[in-house]
Amino acid sequence: MENISLNLDDLDDDLLEAENDFEIILSGQQLQIPEDQEPTLESILNEDDDLDNDEILKSLTQSLTILENEPKSRSTSFNSQYLIEKNGIVCKQTFLKQISTQLKTAIDRSDAGLPTALDVSSLIAIGTSRGLVLLFDSNQILKLYITTESNDAISALSLNNTSDRLLVGNSSGLILMYDTNGKLLRKISDAHPLGNAILNLKFTDDPKVAVFSDSGGSVFMLDFKRVMGVRSADTTCLFSGSRGEVCHIEPLKFDKFSQNLIEKLGAKTTVKKNIENLNQLFSKYSILAMASFTKIFIVSLKPKLTVLYTFPLNNSLKYLPILNWQFVILQSDESKRFITPILTCARESTIHYFQLDYFLEQTDENLSKKFKFLYSKKSDYNFKILNFTWLNAKTLAILDHLEKLHIFDIKSNEELQCININVKLVYNSSFFKSLATGGYVSKALAYAGENSCYQSIRNYLGQLFMLGTESVSLFSLQNWSSRIDDFLTENNLDQAIDLAVSMYRGQTKALIGLPSDLTLRKEKICEKIIDILHLYVNRSIKQDSPKSGSVDLLEKHYFKTSQKLVSVCIQIERQDILFNNLYDLISCDAIFQGYFFESLEDPLLSNKLNDIPPGLIKKFIKYYKTNPELLGNLEKCLLHFNISNIDFHDVIHTCKKYSLIDAYINLFNKALGDYITPFEDVLKLMKPLRFLKSESNKIEVSNQVAVYGNKLLVYLHCCLCGQGYPYGHIDDLELCDNVRRTTFDYLTSSSNKMIDELLKEEPMDLELINYPIMRIFLNFDIMDFLNVISMSFNEPSFEAVVGLDKKQHLIDILIEICLKKNQIDTSSYLNNRKAAHLFTFLARQIANINNNIQINNAIFTQMVEYLCNREETTRVEEREQTLLSLLNSLSIQILERFDLDRLLNLCKKAKFYRACEILYEFKSEYHEIIDCYLNDENSLERQCQIFNFIRNVQNILYEQQTESIRRKSTINRKNTIIEPRDVQLKKLYEKLYQPEIINRMLNLNPNETVHLLWIELNLDLKTLTQTIKNNPEILFKFLKSLLELVDLIKTDRKYINYLSQFGGEYCELYVDLICQFEPDNLVNILKTSLSEYSFRIDECIRICRERQNIDGLAYLLEKSGQIESAFSLHLEKMNSLIKELQKNLEILDDREVELLKHKIDALLIMIVKLCQTNSCALEDATKEKIWFSLFDEVMRPIQSLFIDPKIELFLDEDQKTVQRLNETKEFFKNLGSYIINSMVGYVNLTTIIDRMICNPLYGASNFGDIKHLMIKMLEMCSYEQTLLDKTDNLVSDDVYSKMCMYKKLSSRSFSALSNFCQSCSKPLDLDGENLDVSIFHCGHSFHLSCLDVSDLCPICNLRNQSVKSTKFKKKEKKYVPNIANDFLNEEIVIPGPGTSKSIEMNEANNEKSNDSHFLNLSEGQLNALKFIRTRNSSVFRVNKIHGEQNYGFNTTLERNSKLNLTPANLIKFI
Repeated sequence: MENISLNLDDLDDDLLEAENDFEIILSGQQLQIPEDQEPTLESILNEDDDLDNDEILKSLTQSLTILENEPKSRSTSFNSQYLIEKNGIVCKQTFLKQISTQLKTAIDRSDAGLPTALDVSSLIAIGTSRGLVLLFDSNQILKLYITTESNDAISALSLNNTSDRLLVGNSSGLILMYDTNGKLLRKISDAHPLGNAILNLKFTDDPKVAVFSDSGGSVFMLDFKRVMGVRSADTTCLFSGSRGEVCHIEPLKFDKFSQNLIEKLGAKTTVKKNIENLNQLFSKYSILAMASFTKIFIVSLKPKLTVLYTFPLNNSLKYLPILNWQFVILQSDESKRFITPILTCARESTIHYFQLDYFLEQTDENLSKKFKFLYSKKSDYNFKILNFTWLNAKTLAILDHLEKLHIFDIKSNEELQCININVKLVYNSSFFKSLATGGYVSKALAYAGENSCYQSIRNYLGQLFMLGTESVSLFSLQNWSSRIDDFLTENNLDQAIDLAVSMYRGQTKALIGLPSDLTLRKEKICEKIIDILHLYVNRSIKQDSPKSGSVDLLEKHYFKTSQKLVSVCIQIERQDILFNNLYDLISCDAIFQGYFFESLEDPLLSNKLNDIPPGLIKKFIKYYKTNPELLGNLEKCLLHFNISNIDFHDVIHTCKKYSLIDAYINLFNKALGDYITPFEDVLKLMKPLRFLKSESNKIEVSNQVAVYGNKLLVYLHCCLCGQGYPYGHIDDLELCDNVRRTTFDYLTSSSNKMIDELLKEEPMDLELINYPIMRIFLNFDIMDFLNVISMSFNEPSFEAVVGLDKKQHLIDILIEICLKKNQIDTSSYLNNRKAAHLFTFLARQIANINNNIQINNAIFTQMVEYLCNREETTRVEEREQTLLSLLNSLSIQILERFDLDRLLNLCKKAKFYRACEILYEFKSEYHEIIDCYLNDENSLERQCQIFNFIRNVQNILYEQQTESIRRKSTINRKNTIIEPRDVQLKKLYEKLYQPEIINRMLNLNPNETVHLLWIELNLDLKTLTQTIKNNPEILFKFLKSLLELVDLIKTDRKYINYLSQFGGEYCELYVDLICQFEPDNLVNILKTSLSEYSFRIDECIRICRERQNIDGLAYLLEKSGQIESAFSLHLEKMNSLIKELQKNLEILDDREVELLKHKIDALLIMIVKLCQTNSCALEDATKEKIWFSLFDEVMRPIQSLFIDPKIELFLDEDQKTVQRLNETKEFFKNLGSYIINSMVGYVNLTTIIDRMICNPLYGASNFGDIKHLMIKMLEMCSYEQTLLDKTDNLVSDDVYSKMCMYKKLSSRSFSALSNFCQSCSKPLDLDGENLDVSIFHCGHSFHLSCLDVSDLCPICNLRNQSVKSTKFKKKEKKYVPNIANDFLNEEIVIPGPGTSKSIEMNEANNEKSNDSHFLNLSEGQLNALKFIRTRNSSVFRVNKIHGEQNYGFNTTLERNSKLNLTPANLIKFI
């Protein structure tokens, strides 16, 4: 199956072509739609919508409720002015003045009524509220004035494709057909139930078929016929409004589109034929889209009504759905372009896109195979949508609820323009409410109709017509050129240029009027831009330049203009216009010309200007030479000019004159291919002989000479590497090799002609001028010179055999020059910086295994000694890194040529611990490496690697491997004796047992240290603790981490052997250490870390006594049951704190006083908690003793504050002290109140009051001090009594309601399975006997006398006992006798089958006593409760009265007013 392919290359893309967002490649699964699952309209109507009628009404009610309070939402789009500045006027609004004038005249003079409906084809039809239709032609001339038979408002209009038929629908439901001469052709009054207004009325492509919808929500099809000259219309109901109202309908119309397309393509037979086939396809099936509140339906009207696709809608009911079709052109995978219809549906703030795929070659009449609808995408907006339409295949016009028209690009969903329409839009609300016929419509339709404007907006050929109350407006996309001209008209050339450039680069949306070919499109836009640029330059010089003011304003104006010109010409790729036509205009003004040259600089440096004319370059250089501040920029620009366009001699002269070294070298390299001459010329500027005369470490040079020298070093590196200077590369490979070779020979030459010529003028010792060039750079800056050589050596050209020979040759020369044939004083290198730098350079080169550099042993020894020299305090990190590279790369050669022990000592003295690690590793002395890690204090990260190192060493030694820890070493150990594995392990463990090592490891990571030593290395815990026992601080850290580790592994069975080593003695030792180092934290640790371990409390008590840790001692005494002793300790501490506060109250400052109060407060809280926790276990006398002693201790300071005469005397002298004393007194009063409140419930209130009143301390004279306590106690008593009464009432009501509910459930009837006793097989109703019968919930029935136990069904109980499977055990419901509080639970469990709860006397008596004790129930209520609780079987008295059997029981349940809960039971209940 294939889509119809058309040759559309000549088509106007702006009219038809859509973006690839709509392209959906159909997969095999998408095409596989079962034939027998094609839905029918009836089946869809019978489906439950996502929002049923009730939900719609509910949502409607909620919306109506909040409608008055709902704020107006604002569009958060970009500012309208900003959008215009960016995109121009994309869509232009035009008022149709003639139509608007005639419409207003008809309204005012002819009493035509207000406009209500609009339709547009080649004619424009407008309906009014008085039943009139005005028909205008394309020239806005009133062609026809139709007066319908009734005066009902016109609610819908529709012109057919040929504009010769007009359908008119009105608010009363009448449909009329006129020709465009005003003749009434048909009057259709029976097409649908009268009383429903026509909401939508549409012709289809078939002129004989039309569709409409009414205010009842139904959709109908009209089939026009003419038989024997009699016109008629058959009506078919497509959708009934009984299942939800259809709000909008839109038929797919291809005929008009195809006519326009054929006109654009011309008489191309193949294309015309294919389009006609498409037209026949869509006309044959007449596709119609319908939208209700909850769904979109797409159906085919012919040959029979068939549902093609449905889609749910879940937006707000406040806004109606809007449907629109658009034909677009898509690109397939096979590079074929095809036309496809796109259906769009808008609702609230969302637009959905659906693509229709069709298959013309499919001959099967099954429409599901001929048409496929695919959901393409959706777009969300930040405003509410009233209506929308397509302006072309790429652009949408959306009208929001504030009557602003938004123009959007579909692909990017970017807003292009926002227009305030100012139309006074016509709304169709009255038709949706059906006001003309009594308003018999659904609330949902009436509510949503408030925003209806279906008949006010029409689209015809990409033009949007909008009907207002007094006018008609036209909105259409502007031609691309007109959008630019709008800015030109306003003399806004900058924005015109920006918009035109944006169009040229393809960044502007909604362009029309341009050819589809990209090249032709750019040429057309470019012509427009060039014209604007000429105008821009002329206006900048003549009109826009400042006429008055400072010169700065003029300079800024010209600079801005120049930058704009250069930027635009570069973007449109027309530099010829810039350097010819435009420059000719600019050159008339000298200031303008200068800023034009400056504006060329940035694009020139970024290589955007590639071919500047020679004459312009000459003027450019001349201008820059006259401005000293631009000379630095001139050198950069010279590097980018085309060599063929410059005057070489003039430029070289300029470079020499102004010391433009980079440009000078670059010109010689590119123009002449000469790389040595510029080197020598610049070297002469440095006066090189001064660097040959002096052999000092550092020669002072001027800044200019330093610049020359540094540039030459960079140039030397570029030449040795075959690269361009100052950047770039040499394209010619032969030239590149020649440059490298020539430069190297020049550098390493033992003599130099230029130097010889200079020496003739100033003779020197011949012995000093060997290798003059290298000597010059070594004396200029040896470090940078050696770095340049080192970087050059890394190039591929030095890795071949020839390159390696060059390296060796150069190094030999360096050694000869710097070391004076090995005549070096090795005692210190501080006075010979050349040797120091050379040794570092040599070490790096030797470390590179690809170099194979050879040096003699004496120099090698000197090199290693320098790297490890501890007197050398500079470049320490660099020297260590160099030594590491040396050791890691060529360990065999190095260690065989140098004494290993001596090297190790040197590394230790220099603190090169990483180098020591390598050497110890070479000697297999792994235990010594531990110090290398721990001593490296400069790197905490490296110190923390000690743990992984020890693990690796253990693995190596246990596996008996001799490889290196970090790498597989090929070191020859012929001079090294490797100790046995056991000896190495022993040394490792001895090292780890050292207290200092353990301490340093604990400082790094205590948890990992303990885990490594104890768990991983399996070191003996007892030995470890004994080893560090003499170092309490280390032992404390160790035990602290040990306890944390034990707490983590105690639940893991694989650590059981380790846990067996951990005993109580470690806890006791830890307690002792805590008392020394963290005494304040002892109680917290005893409660948390040590609470789960067994240790000797007596021993810990002894330790705390020795260490005088009162808090810990008190806690342990409490744990051991010595409550009074613990209390006494706390009380003593409390006493000491109070005395301290009393004694120093006058001396301490406020902060110290508050700190003491805080300590007293915290201690009191702890003592009260101790008393409350243990009061239940103490005798009343002891309990009262400890509580009152605490109370006395706290209240005594209140009296002492007034008894002390010194304090009384002092009170009158210092007001601050008086205030402090009052605050302290109030503080102790609050503490006493807190104790009384805490004491209640543990000590009898009477005892408390007696003690407070009778105690001499609180006599009548001091009653004021405790008055507040007494008042608080009374208030608390009153509060608790009220709480008790309320709770009693609540519980009584709750119990009663639960009992009633349970009684109701238990009283449900259930029948017997048989009329015979399941035990004796006799009838339940024996003749002449009145028997008690028990019927269980399972249906089994027995004589009560036949049961041994009346609670359980014998049959079900026996069955449950015999079946042992898990399945039945899980299903079994075991009965557990309830107690009274079962009735207080929220969930009520109904007794299961096979259980009985008949009450026996003794059980009743027992439960009576229990329940009455808890709830204090009355006797009658308790009996009723017992009956309800036990009714899982019913016991009946079978009586025969007049031959009929009576079964039944009678139980009454009376509501008890109160349960009379006691305080103790209330606490238990809560």
